[in-house]
Amino acid sequence: MATLRPGGLLAYRVLVVDDDLDMREALSWSLLRAGYDVVTADGGASALSAAREGAFAVVVSDYRMPGMDGCETITALKLLHPAMRAIIATGYSSPTYEAECRARGADRVLRKPFDFAELLQAVEVLL
Repeated sequence: MATLRPGGLLAYRVLVVDDDLDMREALSWSLLRAGYDVVTADGGASALSAAREGAFAVVVSDYRMPGMDGCETITALKLLHPAMRAIIATGYSSPTYEAECRARGADRVLRKPFDFAELLQAVEVLL
């Protein structure tokens, strides 16, 4: 769940899952800049493929994506890596929806738009 960086520093691995390239790159850039080891995926299937190659400390997933939605993606990822923490990022939120996401494995639901400081704080709290 952590990788060794040059100089002997450990970096937690974070998986960013979003079908929107711009959002995926923005989230990835913010997390990389904060010192995390980031892998990106454009949907649930590619996230599962990445998780089969190694564990992640945290996954940050969009909710609305073609194929598997974010909750389905998190549920499947947690079957592979039960200790992985999960954040759903969504523009479509309600108390019922958030409760469903939490029941399916999300530790936190971030409502879009959010600032990157909020994302970094959520990741840090989960770690």
